[in-house]
Amino acid sequence: MMNTKLPDPSLGFLINDVARLMRRDFNQRVAGLGLTQAQWRAMVNLARDEGCRQTDLAAVMEIAPITLARLVDRLQESGLVERRQHPADRRAVQLYYTPKGRRLQEKLRDIARRTYDRALGGVAAADRDQLLRTLHGIRDNLADTATLPAPSRRAHAHGR
Repeated sequence: MMNTKLPDPSLGFLINDVARLMRRDFNQRVAGLGLTQAQWRAMVNLARDEGCRQTDLAAVMEIAPITLARLVDRLQESGLVERRQHPADRRAVQLYYTPKGRRLQEKLRDIARRTYDRALGGVAAADRDQLLRTLHGIRDNLADTATLPAPSRRAHAHGR
């Protein structure tokens, strides 16, 4: 039997607040590095998939490809990343760290560790592990769009 009770409506707000406060803490810690939030987000996301195509990084960051292109231009001008032609697709551009970018990425990783330590201060290790398992499960549930019903034509016709 399916659970029909709605979850606490504050769940989404709470997750958003935690993410916002972690970003704020991280922003304060990276302020001396001369990076904008958009730049450090690109650097952090690139660390998750170095060599990714520029268009894929834009999709992950949920920004327009042209916006990412300008952002990568600035990172490239700063000597932090480089563009390389994709070996199998001449239209695609892949992104890689330069040695300077890799050193900065290591600093960003250390700063992130301090933000995580602050956020999880006083939380028992077992609770941390359970929190991560739960959040991974939530993410996986929402990422699985194949299980969502297709929108009906009638709903589209009425703007719903």
